Amino acid sequence: QHIPVPRALWVGVPLGVSVLVAIAFVGLDWQPGAISGVVAIQTVFICRLLWAHRKSAGSWNRLAFLSLALTVPFTLGRALQSAGVLGWPGSGALAHGFDDVGFLVDTASVVLLNMSFLLAYGQEAESKLTILANRDALSGLLNRRAWCELTERALAAHPEQGSRAIVLLDLDHFKNINDTHGHATGDLAIKCLGDSARQTLRDQDLVGRYGGEEFTLYLPNIPPDALEAVDQRLRAHFLLSTQRRIHVPVTYSAGAVMVRPDESLESALQRADTALYEAKRNGRDRMVFVA
Repeated sequence: QHIPVPRALWVGVPLGVSVLVAIAFVGLDWQPGAISGVVAIQTVFICRLLWAHRKSAGSWNRLAFLSLALTVPFTLGRALQSAGVLGWPGSGALAHGFDDVGFLVDTASVVLLNMSFLLAYGQEAESKLTILANRDALSGLLNRRAWCELTERALAAHPEQGSRAIVLLDLDHFKNINDTHGHATGDLAIKCLGDSARQTLRDQDLVGRYGGEEFTLYLPNIPPDALEAVDQRLRAHFLLSTQRRIHVPVTYSAGAVMVRPDESLESALQRADTALYEAKRNGRDRMVFVA
């Protein structure tokens, strides 16, 4: 859907290809040229698709594009040669040389295309391993190690920058939920928190499952007076989600701090943890903010 090609082409080209194939099998003289033309058109469309996604895809995409693009001039040349457009006889030295080079290019293309498939498979496997290594399987959020690494990296990149918040969340009465409704309900509550965080927070925010029923947020570029609105939005979405999905209203307590210039992540987490326990002592289902 990201390729700027008129819709008429997506409809017209397949129809035109069908007509060419029909002609090829009705008139044998047209068969080689028509088939070569069809292959050339299809190859160009595939190359256009690969080119459109060259930045988002990995190196396999560029290798596949190269392997297919090399064949287009020769495939198209065969079609034009068969139609008599190029003007050289099919049995001449020039035609034989063209066919020989085309054969070598086609062979090289097959090798490169197979290499691109292997690269694509390897990159997909690596991507899945990275996800498994960095993601919590239950909530779909970053796991503790990955969240700490990414947050420390972000803090180190701009140690003097202000307006960065660390928030610790803890689901209220989670043991009672497991004991009363079963561990499957508790697991679903954790999933609900992960879904709510993804739907209400920004793409630049880092959200992780710190352990058990405890979660961590790193919120960059956020003024202190906006934290309350962020918390209320997440809290309302999470409460509604648990009511709908597990028919048990679940709340959370939170402790939030603004990261001080040159402060370590460990220090900020300790202060957030102190604020979290204050929220629990004050009745839970609330956030306590410490500047």
